[in-house]
Amino acid sequence: MKRLLATLLLALAACRSHVPYRVTDLETGSVYHTRELRRGRTSGFLYLKDPGTGAQVTIRDSIVDEISEEDYLLATGTK
Repeated sequence: MKRLLATLLLALAACRSHVPYRVTDLETGSVYHTRELRRGRTSGFLYLKDPGTGAQVTIRDSIVDEISEEDYLLATGTK
């Protein structure tokens, strides 16, 4: 329950700012690095834009970690 609450708080914060996040999909093990994510109001799903592919991704069960700008740039290969 604490993990879910922390994830929700991070997702809400992300809606207001464009800080970088690492999102781990617990079902597939996929890891995404993004600045754009939001939590569905009723579904609880996490929606994000993968900067590498530009694809919109929907995740049901995730871990969201705020990361440094440097880590984001290294992970995405952007400058």
